[in-house]
Amino acid sequence: MNQELKQKAYQLLIDKIDVEGFENFLYKLVDNSEMKNNSLLFDLVTVNYKSNSYRKELFRFIESFCIEEELTILEIYKNCLKLKNKDKGEEFFKSLENISNIYIESDYTFDILYPLYWKNNELESLREGFGFSSIEKIIKDVEEYSKLVIKEFHIYREEENWFHFLKESEDMEFDSNFFKSKKGNIKT
Repeated sequence: MNQELKQKAYQLLIDKIDVEGFENFLYKLVDNSEMKNNSLLFDLVTVNYKSNSYRKELFRFIESFCIEEELTILEIYKNCLKLKNKDKGEEFFKSLENISNIYIESDYTFDILYPLYWKNNELESLREGFGFSSIEKIIKDVEEYSKLVIKEFHIYREEENWFHFLKESEDMEFDSNFFKSKKGNIKT
């Protein structure tokens, strides 16, 4: 049952189902089972899904039931959502730095993060007075690549194939002039 609960919680986090559908699913489980025997079910039922901060609370509960790769992927996904957001304030740059740090902490093994790591380095070089690109171009590239990462996340989420998502590189390559994916091209 925990796997099914976790799957539904993920679906809510990535907007694949709405809050009302998730709550209906939870309450059907409550009717059919003993909550005291399932701590995840109990925790999920206690979340106030009407509050604006329900996603943080939901994430906190399900992270104790996830493997490390799943948590890393969710962190990447959350940061990519912020990167594709139209608001390019400090949160944008912090999210780009977070993804770059995940790449560094993985000993540079998460291939899908390399382009964002590279763009973060390019941005840092510009801030120090070096580089040939513009901040606007870097932001646009990061935004477009983040959309590709999110698209790949949705594909691999259904397969629960985290290792291949993290190692995605042969089918999804980054170039400063365009993005290529096995799903098609997105020109910048």
